[in-house]
Amino acid sequence: MKKFYLTTSIPYANAEPHIGFAQEAVAADVVSRYYRKAGYDTYFLTGVDEHGLKVKKRAQEENMSPQEFTDKMADEFAHLSQILNLTNDDFIRTTEKRHMDIAQDLWERCFEAGDIYKKKYQGLYCVGCECFIKENDLVDGKCPIHKDKPEKIHETNYFFRLSKYQKEIRDLITSKTLRITPKERRREILSLIRQGLEDISISRPKSKLDWGIPVPGDETQVMYVWFDALTNYLNPQEYWPADLHIIGKDILRFHAALWPAMLISADIDPPKAIHVHGFVTIDGEKLSKSRGNIIHPEELVEKFGQDGSRYILLRALDFREDSDFTWEKAKDVYNSELANELGNALHRVIKLAKNNKMEAFKEKIAKTKQPAIAGLYFKEALKRIWDLEVRPLNKKIDLDKPWDVEGAEAKELIKGYLSRLGKIANLIEVFMPETFKKMQKQLASLKAKPLFPKKEK
Repeated sequence: MKKFYLTTSIPYANAEPHIGFAQEAVAADVVSRYYRKAGYDTYFLTGVDEHGLKVKKRAQEENMSPQEFTDKMADEFAHLSQILNLTNDDFIRTTEKRHMDIAQDLWERCFEAGDIYKKKYQGLYCVGCECFIKENDLVDGKCPIHKDKPEKIHETNYFFRLSKYQKEIRDLITSKTLRITPKERRREILSLIRQGLEDISISRPKSKLDWGIPVPGDETQVMYVWFDALTNYLNPQEYWPADLHIIGKDILRFHAALWPAMLISADIDPPKAIHVHGFVTIDGEKLSKSRGNIIHPEELVEKFGQDGSRYILLRALDFREDSDFTWEKAKDVYNSELANELGNALHRVIKLAKNNKMEAFKEKIAKTKQPAIAGLYFKEALKRIWDLEVRPLNKKIDLDKPWDVEGAEAKELIKGYLSRLGKIANLIEVFMPETFKKMQKQLASLKAKPLFPKKEK
């Protein structure tokens, strides 16, 4: 059996999950369901990144130890699987021994390859990004993403010879051995590589940061959070290399430059593909605890239900580009497409079948190809289902007027509608798995219940 291994990024455990990561998690779940349905031995990994300065600072703000705080945050992120009906096979925490062992092993392999060395360093460090930042990348002296002034640091750190692998990384990407999508992000990382990759600091002095994985052979240093975090993907080693990493655009350079270089140094195959999505924004601003514009996934589910929320995250928002969230837009999509169009089609057809004393629908529906999902065109895939199946079904019923027809002719028309609904259920299964089950049950019993109660407020 063919294997397919995909991951989300692992978000920092410095704050509760928000709908931006929820969108990424649901997208990964849809892809994993799609490949399982196609017969692949699929492995879906997600988790949390628990180390680093901003996690420690947040723990201090909450008067908790870093471990106590990250235990609490990890539970919040793990709970997303229940809230959003995710089918992840594993949930990795970077404080787990299995992860720490792999991170330290990778460090030692890179060190033995001659790619790790120690030197004095001074520069700017953005705590929000957990990365070193160049002065010419600042906007008005601040990080363009987090809008904060970076810290000036003077340290003696270990460095990784990222510059050594510049050509190999470029060749991986240009040959599409490592595929970067969308093409705009591929161009972005190639442009960054052409400007020249510099060696990168991969440790912090323990005197400055004691919340991290110890550097092998040097108790005075802990691993830089990105060298630590990226190794999480190696945990299901029998599935490596990853077929797909799904990440946000702000962490592209770490995944498409540093990560493959680390793997090449350690004599490990690089991942096969990285898909880079945009930000979910509110009033054009990236979701951020410091800005107070966080929406918890549970808020969305309380209002629109589990499948309604999954649909909104991938249909009302654009996964490939930045997309602004509003409650009004979410309600409009839910009411018009789920309640009025899909829910209405199912209800009226079942009512017609009952009125004509028809037997339960037992026709087996053939599997339907959904190539747009493989390319992560979720919004387009759902639009296509509605444009080609859901809306035309409602329109056909209106044109046929089966309530004006009797006997065998009416039953033949309604049988066609039932078959069409079975196909629609099959098409939406990976997006809305519980709705798929409800539709199957209602079609089999000819007992209609509202799929998506309309939202008035």
